[in-house]
Amino acid sequence: MGDRSSHRARVLRYGAEAGARVEDQLAAEEPLEIRVGGAPLTVMMRTPGHERDLALGFLFGEGIIRAGGDVEAIRVLPNGEHPDLENIIEVELSPAAPGVDQRWQRNFLSAS
Repeated sequence: MGDRSSHRARVLRYGAEAGARVEDQLAAEEPLEIRVGGAPLTVMMRTPGHERDLALGFLFGEGIIRAGGDVEAIRVLPNGEHPDLENIIEVELSPAAPGVDQRWQRNFLSAS
């Protein structure tokens, strides 16, 4: 799949005197759902690309994993509604991983 992190678009650019229609490069933004052990954990907005790294960094930052050995598998799942998007990441944890504390469910705030 090609680079989806940005795209060209016609925009209205305003200057000191007037506006003009021009082509510009815009950053893309798409949702990413992270699932752990089959259960949805969070959805965050992000610029497409490096989804696995983003998911692992999030899990590490939240204390759900401590090291690479805490992850048995990580994969992109097909999105039935939009098969061209890579926006669902499934992570399988090893038994030694700290894991998801049930009190954390639905308590993550993601902002861009």
